Amino acid sequence: MKDIKYPIVIFVTEGNDNSACDATLCTEFEHAICTVEHYDVRDGIYTVFDAEGRLLEYFVKENNKVDLRCIEDVPTHQGKLRHLLRYMLSENYEELEFEDFSLEQLIEKAKPHYTYIPAVPFRITLKKWLKKLFGAEDTGQIKEK
Repeated sequence: MKDIKYPIVIFVTEGNDNSACDATLCTEFEHAICTVEHYDVRDGIYTVFDAEGRLLEYFVKENNKVDLRCIEDVPTHQGKLRHLLRYMLSENYEELEFEDFSLEQLIEKAKPHYTYIPAVPFRITLKKWLKKLFGAEDTGQIKEK
């Protein structure tokens, strides 16, 4: 099986092949897993590709954990990925035409709008703030997981 090329591009298509109501670009595999819910995966609302147009597939394990797999060795869905990216970008750039953009250009144009940025847990933010404020070393009271 071919390696996944990042970013992973996730569309919420809700079973519609021609449009999407949301998109997310994930630069890490773990991010692509944590952005979806198992019940949505079961409902089949996601269409997922790697950056080269390989079709990926979410699946739910028996413990309701979501996982992702590449289902093709050779990218054969570049056209569909380009179509969905153009559709989503037209929502942000009404004045631009994306017909002549390459797949790479479309992904670059989408990054500022759709890249997943993981939240920093509050305990880590608090720990850094307290350290900066008081200049103290970690007393072990606030632990990172």
